[in-house]
Amino acid sequence: MSSQRLLRLGARTAEVEALYVRVLEAPDRRSEERRLAELAEAAARLAATARAAAGPRRAPHRRTANPRPAGRSRLERRMIRVRRTTDWIIERAAGDPR
Repeated sequence: MSSQRLLRLGARTAEVEALYVRVLEAPDRRSEERRLAELAEAAARLAATARAAAGPRRAPHRRTANPRPAGRSRLERRMIRVRRTTDWIIERAAGDPR
């Protein structure tokens, strides 16, 4: 990110912080509401500046933990799972009965 963008973000952030302090120090309800409106506008400008500095949004790359083998139907996957389970049961039954 360029130093110019960081400078703009810093200036907008300082503006929001200063307006927040002004809201806290407001002497009456009417001036507090006016200052809150100013704070909201400054916060919106900060958000717009940050959005522009961030650039275009890209969708996050999603990976599955265990991707399916390509080209196998649901029936084929079930048959493979049944075969593996059957082999496991046969191995367990034929093994040492300790």
